[in-house]
Amino acid sequence: RSYLSLGEHAHLGPDQAFPAARRASGAALALEDSAEARLLRGSVLLEYDWDWAGAERDLTRAVALAPRSAEAWARLARFRSVAGDDEGAIADARRAEALDPGDDAVGEELASCLRRARRFDESAREWRRLADRRGISSHHALFSIFRHAGRDAEALDEARLAMEVAGAPADQITAVTRLGPVAGARAYLNGTIAYLARGGGLEPVPPERLAVLWAQLGETGRAIDRLLEAFVAHSPSLPATLRDPDLDALHGEQRFRSILGAVGIGARRPKSDPVALIAFAAATGP
Repeated sequence: RSYLSLGEHAHLGPDQAFPAARRASGAALALEDSAEARLLRGSVLLEYDWDWAGAERDLTRAVALAPRSAEAWARLARFRSVAGDDEGAIADARRAEALDPGDDAVGEELASCLRRARRFDESAREWRRLADRRGISSHHALFSIFRHAGRDAEALDEARLAMEVAGAPADQITAVTRLGPVAGARAYLNGTIAYLARGGGLEPVPPERLAVLWAQLGETGRAIDRLLEAFVAHSPSLPATLRDPDLDALHGEQRFRSILGAVGIGARRPKSDPVALIAFAAATGP
């Protein structure tokens, strides 16, 4: 569990954290078929190995062994969401929330599953409920959701709230909001990229997070370059990020489709390896 947490929060490189977590969970399973060991190994298989069949087997078994574990249902929901089973994911996430309605991580999983399903109004309600405790994450998610819904003024208001929580100077916040919804949103996105580049976040920034920001700015080449970085590193949030609505505009790009195929999105198994994909990227350019 410690290795998995270090890897998921980028405090330890994926190539160090996830193989160690896999070995430890495998050793635990050799002693006892426990829900926790299945849950942890299934998470590694999804987030690092991209072993779809193995992840589904372990996470489903974890739920069978511990049907009242909100964490197990939430992890299974994430798997289903990334695999494209939106209805199954939302049902599992709601089971998790019913088991532990006060768990913010479970609430965030439900909000994220709804967002990947493009059920923006429902996702917004969940993120709004979490806003007091999830701060920047909630406001930034709402910013994106309202932009997808064409509610640009509300999106800019969420950008303002995110900047306030992040401790941005008051004059900077005023300057962004005075630009209006469209220009203000671009200024907020560029400012967020600069803020993260300075190390302003509480945790190291995975490249796929930057990819989403670049995609929102319409910078397709830069977004795919960051996704390639995440692919080579086996960054743990890459599979979920590839189903992010903010990347919808990238689906027409061959390099993006190659990443989807290599991770196994839509196929439940990897189809290519890092060396082949890097060679393809070098041959085709941005």
